Amino acid sequence: MGKASGAIIEFIEGIPDSKLRGFSDPNPAYTVYQTLDFRLDVQNMTAGDPPMYNIQVQINRETSISTLKRMNQRSKKSGTSVAKALVPADGSWDAASVRQALLNGRVV
Repeated sequence: MGKASGAIIEFIEGIPDSKLRGFSDPNPAYTVYQTLDFRLDVQNMTAGDPPMYNIQVQINRETSISTLKRMNQRSKKSGTSVAKALVPADGSWDAASVRQALLNGRVV
């Protein structure tokens, strides 16, 4: 596992439980938690039944990890997503379930 992958796992595992519960309407999208290298954003809500929060770990522009800097520079978007999860809006998931979904949804 490279430095970038390890840093993503460390970020996800370090998100306080309180930040992984009680999401609110993501209109507009908002940041739940951040460090120098990453941020956890609530992007939107799915239109399906049941509705789900689309949460993403994105690379911050200020990252100090060279691999992540390169990934961010190649992206045309404002933040490159490195982990994604859909979380039920009904509050049925605990923090551990949300964290595991993010770990399972890593793309790096």
